[in-house]
Amino acid sequence: MADYKNTEKITFSREEEKQFRKLFNQWAASIKGYDRNKLGDEIKIVEVFDTPLYYAEIKTQYDSRWISKEMERLRGRSIPTTPKIGKDDINRWSMADSPTAFTNKENSFAIQNSHYVTTCHSCHGQGRVTCSECGGRGTVKRIIKTERNCPNCNGYGYVYEKRSRERQVAEYYTGQRKLVYKTEYYDEKVNCPVCQGRRKITDSKETIENCRNCGATGKVTCSTCQGEGKVVNYLGFNQRLYTKTIHDYRFPILIQRDDASKIIKLFDKNTPWNLVENIRVEKGNFEQAGLKERPFVGAMLSHLAGSVERPDSTAVCFSNVYTYECKAKTINYQIDGKQYTCMLLGDDWRLIAVTSPISDRLNDLRGEVNKYCRKRKYGKAWAVLQKVNKYPQAGSSEAYMQEELEKRMSMVTKFGTNLAIILCVLLVAPILYLLYETFGFFAPWTAWAIEEIDMTSDLTTAASLVTILWFSMRLPKSGLPKFSYQVASSTRRFIRGFIYGLYRALLCSAIVLLGTYTGAIFLLWGVVFAGISTVFFIIFIIIGFISLLF
Repeated sequence: MADYKNTEKITFSREEEKQFRKLFNQWAASIKGYDRNKLGDEIKIVEVFDTPLYYAEIKTQYDSRWISKEMERLRGRSIPTTPKIGKDDINRWSMADSPTAFTNKENSFAIQNSHYVTTCHSCHGQGRVTCSECGGRGTVKRIIKTERNCPNCNGYGYVYEKRSRERQVAEYYTGQRKLVYKTEYYDEKVNCPVCQGRRKITDSKETIENCRNCGATGKVTCSTCQGEGKVVNYLGFNQRLYTKTIHDYRFPILIQRDDASKIIKLFDKNTPWNLVENIRVEKGNFEQAGLKERPFVGAMLSHLAGSVERPDSTAVCFSNVYTYECKAKTINYQIDGKQYTCMLLGDDWRLIAVTSPISDRLNDLRGEVNKYCRKRKYGKAWAVLQKVNKYPQAGSSEAYMQEELEKRMSMVTKFGTNLAIILCVLLVAPILYLLYETFGFFAPWTAWAIEEIDMTSDLTTAASLVTILWFSMRLPKSGLPKFSYQVASSTRRFIRGFIYGLYRALLCSAIVLLGTYTGAIFLLWGVVFAGISTVFFIIFIIIGFISLLF
């Protein structure tokens, strides 16, 4: 019997403690967003325990057997009318050998001396049954469909219908206007009501024909006995061999149940499990195998044995109980006045953090984010949330919250941007007026048009300023650059937005000046004025037409 260990308190040597702290530093440094890379040097080791972990697996071989009633064709054989043995005379457990090794397969065969002949239940010994196609009549009704052009529309799919409508006519008698309603008639193309626009109509003709399935006899050969009128009944033996595996873990009492379930998810193929015991239990007799007497793991195995299924007509052939051990050390350590637990698995010390200050740090950061949001300090909340999202444990809710905070933070930047654009336009206005009025900063080819429509410098300056405001204020709405608002301080966001607004306004001013000198602005506003004039002209025409009618 293997020696199962529970919990034994031990002491680290200097070299072991040094190795543990180095391993802990590497683990802390691997956590993104955590800034205490030398956490292993700061912790205080409280207790160290030798706590091996155990993994038990029960693999059970099942043998399922049952007797079934079967039937086959006679095929001219000489079979008695009564069987030599019945179902009660058969011991299914002696019909085949029980497996000695784990296997999964199915087996079936006919039991000897169980065959006997009976009249076919389908045709009652006649060898023929009523035809399902014609129902025994020998004839079937068939519908022959033919298509022809629709006579109503001559195959066009549409016809013309005469419709009427009324319109108002104004007549004048001795200076007085009188409204007269006049009826007009016109032809409208509509779908043909006979063929519904399909162009064809279908004629159906019902005929009576001889049934092809039975040759007009109304009877067909019985599919059960193939015309012999008799069938052979017998008993069949069926066997299904299959295996099932159940498993469980045993952790030291230092590990809470919730923490144990988290550790199980971290186990993989590289976990150093070593087989310490392999017990074969015949026919599932776990109690006779003495498993209850085994310390620690024995109780667990006895519990697992109760989950072995025992359905009807199924027997448990044997079970193999495998027990694996994983060397482990449990360390209780303290930092910042709180106590935590970690484990070292195997001889090469694979570190698993059962509880750690990193989870507490993440929860503290989340608490700070909520606190700053309640105080409407969105910049500080965003700065803390940046740290939270660096942790692998951060979820999609934190990422969504960061996007929402950035939308709120960009409002300050947009205010600074728009303010800078307005101020820049006010400062640029006199400069533009001076260029247009004094220096004649126009395209030479537009001079004749400006004189023709008497386009003053005031109008040109106003058009230029409107163009600058339109393009410079329109672009920030489509999306500000991230550098302008992704800072915690609201003052810095305003300043960055102000600088960006100056950049946009000056850039648009330079483009407008270039457009004025080349004549592009003149063409732009010419098209705008022409479009507005055309719209108003159409509106006046419609209003005049309506006034004439009424």
